Amino acid sequence: MYARLITFTLDAGMRATAEKLADRLASVLQARRGLVTAIFFANDAAGEYGALTVWSSQEAVDEEATIVIPRLHDALAGISEHPPVIRLFQVYEPPVSPR
Repeated sequence: MYARLITFTLDAGMRATAEKLADRLASVLQARRGLVTAIFFANDAAGEYGALTVWSSQEAVDEEATIVIPRLHDALAGISEHPPVIRLFQVYEPPVSPR
């Protein structure tokens, strides 16, 4: 599995704008094959917002990069002074022992 961490900044107090963006992206993400989960987060006082998505395969995350990421850049173009920070990680899941 793979995890994509996206963070971006807006002016403080723009949570409603960030939530509308998250709603739009969530509808696009839900249609993507291989999405395991999508979590959106905010630190409104600092103007920091983001998303963590988990993907089942390299193929799924590569496809997401060609569809969702350009939409994110377009959406942020008029409201953020900086491009989003986008990072990709391989997921490690340690074995769970019974309690």
